[in-house]
Amino acid sequence: MAAKVLWPAVLALGCAHYTPVRSDLREAGGVRGEIVAINNDFLSEFEVRLTPASTVAAGQFRMASAATAPCSAGDAMKMLKAGDVLMSGAPDGLTLSRETVLTLEANVASVAARLPAGDAVIDIQVADAAASCLRLPVSAESTGARWVSTRRWGVDLSGAIAWNYALSRDQLPPVAGLAVRRRVGDAHLGARADFGGAYARMAAAIGPAAGVRLALGEHFAVAGELAYELAAVDQVGLAHGPRAGLALMMKRAQLKGFDPQPFLGEGLEIFGGTWFAPDRPSGAIPWYAGAGLIVAFGP
Repeated sequence: MAAKVLWPAVLALGCAHYTPVRSDLREAGGVRGEIVAINNDFLSEFEVRLTPASTVAAGQFRMASAATAPCSAGDAMKMLKAGDVLMSGAPDGLTLSRETVLTLEANVASVAARLPAGDAVIDIQVADAAASCLRLPVSAESTGARWVSTRRWGVDLSGAIAWNYALSRDQLPPVAGLAVRRRVGDAHLGARADFGGAYARMAAAIGPAAGVRLALGEHFAVAGELAYELAAVDQVGLAHGPRAGLALMMKRAQLKGFDPQPFLGEGLEIFGGTWFAPDRPSGAIPWYAGAGLIVAFGP
């Protein structure tokens, strides 16, 4: 029961939600429209408000390049919701009779291509007239922030193997990690939890963490973290001690117009630590070291 409540809450901490700095209404075919939010960490979910002057049909939602002619090219978008009504897939059309907020999902590959290029638009065909194409800009058309977010929390997920974890000498048990962090400039503050072990000796650890993440060029980032964990270890009892980690990740390219920049990265992490345990088994080595994969998302 607790997992059903906590897991969505943890994911929500790192889920991107951007709103426009100012309204940018566009009009075509008797329909006014604007993008009112961009959601999720792939930036692929768009909330679009459409206001018709009278009953009109709209459809053929596409993410396209601003360099193309309106409604002539681009990748189809799926409609997830129309107001409070759940939809499925990309409908052939939708009849608008009043103001409606649509939730549209773009292809992740299309977003990954168009947002870094700075020319992303959403095209919506209004009525049947070829000239009635409502084009809504996604990318910033000038310097400065176009999309802002108040969220400063992010999440790291990791999976690794670690020598001597849970004071299990000469073993290489799997270890899963979860870190929740708040961004403060290039630094982050938060907490982390780790769980792993081998055979009958498992360990669960949790504690405060702090670190820093720096960009290495356009597509890479390095992150370092220090934590102090309190652990419960099978057949040992309580243990505590410091943990240090270093990660090298491939990251999404810088996106013009977003503040703060939405981070999404994956890569390799190495880590190590020491546990002080009053009842440490005879011959057990108090330190551990490991390596594995890490995924980080959030600001």
